Amino acid sequence: MTEEARFAGMTPLEKIELMRPSLTKKQAKIADYLAQHFDTTSFSTLAELSSACGVSETSILRLAASLGYSGYSDMQHAFRDFMRSKISMSNRLDLVQGLGSDSYAILQMILQKGIEGLQRTMTGIGQANFQSAVDLLAGAERVFMFGSRSSFSLVQFFALELRWIRDNVFALNTQSSDFDALAGLREGDVFFCISMPRYLRSTTNAISFAAKSGVPTISITDSLTSPLIPYTTVPLLVDNEIFSYCDNTVPIIATITALLNAIGAATYPRSHETLARNEKTWEHFDLYIK
Repeated sequence: MTEEARFAGMTPLEKIELMRPSLTKKQAKIADYLAQHFDTTSFSTLAELSSACGVSETSILRLAASLGYSGYSDMQHAFRDFMRSKISMSNRLDLVQGLGSDSYAILQMILQKGIEGLQRTMTGIGQANFQSAVDLLAGAERVFMFGSRSSFSLVQFFALELRWIRDNVFALNTQSSDFDALAGLREGDVFFCISMPRYLRSTTNAISFAAKSGVPTISITDSLTSPLIPYTTVPLLVDNEIFSYCDNTVPIIATITALLNAIGAATYPRSHETLARNEKTWEHFDLYIK
């Protein structure tokens, strides 16, 4: 049996229990610490975990390998995925409360996490997937965008600005007046959606429906274990590290902004003509302060 098959579908804690009889004393010490403090150590650096456990960084790396991970970062992300499925929103707020009432410290932490999320997203999306998403969104006859709850506001932003440079873009959720248009998905259409932990059933159902309709699907989500992935043609994986009760939308907005600009460049000069037409309408209604 391969190592991948051996650990298939198991959480990090389940892997630890499976491997416990074969762990060294140092590895068992680390494993015990991880099991008891996975909510905080999911965001600790290798050096910080080494100090907290009183063991060398090498011992931690050996434990990660024993559990089937390619390195510390891989193990850390597995614990984060596990935490996302277990920790409640009120518990997430408790993590921020650990900083006390220092509002500026919270600002610094949030900005730093945003920067780190952008850096990880840069390497995680992949050039081929990004280009495929641009090609699909630029060339589609119609683009249907779907999001639920907080993700719908991101979808609305994307759809609004995409309509500035191309036609036939629709922002949907289950309550929108255009929702029934999904029943008419046809060749030439593209379906796009956003969903992060905690994943919403309505978005998963929508992309499942789109996939069964035979149209290409694009999703912005956080990992290959997302429930959207089985129905996704082109996944755009962004780092959505949970550090408070609200989502880290910085990498998502940055990805959307990049898509908008890349689509504009890919469809030029048609995008320029469409934007100029819209600008004339805005001027007629005197929308913006000059």
